[in-house]
Amino acid sequence: MDSFDKTFDINFSSLKTGTHEFKYVIDDTFFDQLELERDFKESQIEFDVLLNKSENMLTFDFELKGTAKMPCGRCMDDVEFNISGDYRQVVKFGEETIQEDELWVLGNSEYKINIGPLIYEFSMLSMPSNVHHENEEDCNEEYLESISDYLLTEAPEENDQEDEEDTNDEIDPRWSQLQNLKYKNN
Repeated sequence: MDSFDKTFDINFSSLKTGTHEFKYVIDDTFFDQLELERDFKESQIEFDVLLNKSENMLTFDFELKGTAKMPCGRCMDDVEFNISGDYRQVVKFGEETIQEDELWVLGNSEYKINIGPLIYEFSMLSMPSNVHHENEEDCNEEYLESISDYLLTEAPEENDQEDEEDTNDEIDPRWSQLQNLKYKNN
C-alpha cells in the first residue's frame, strides 16, 4: 500500500500554523493503481481535506462525497449509489515515525506526509457492503426468473406437535432419568 501517488503528498513543514484546505478528486484509476480487488466501479469521489497544523500535531478532517456503481444484490445489474462520509485523523509529532491503524506519529526528520492511505481507507469505509435497486420492479426480471427455482420464497411450515413428538422419541435413555427429576420438583 506504499504505492500512492505523490499527488497526495502534503509538505506540512512549509505550512504556517493554522488551517489549510486541500481538494482531491479520485476515480477508478486511483483504485486500479493499488491492484486490489473491489466490488464497485465507475467511482467519482471528491475529498475536501482541512488540515489544522499546530505546534505538536496535524489534524486532518476529511469530507467525502461521490458516486459509484456496484452489482445489485438481487439481480446483479449495476446500481449507482451515493457515497459520503466525514472522518478525522490526528497525526502527532514525535521522536520516530509510527504509522498504525489509529496512531500516526511523524518523526523529527519528516517534512511531508502522504494522505493517500487515508483517502483509500475512508473511501472504502464509506462504501456500502450491499446495494440493490430501490424498487424491485427495476431489477432485471430475466435474471430473477432464471434463479427463481433456486430461491426459497416461503418458509417451510413447521408442525410443532410432530417436532415435539420426534424429540421425545429421540431422547437418549441415559438422559431420560433427568426428565423424571424435573417433574418431581413440581
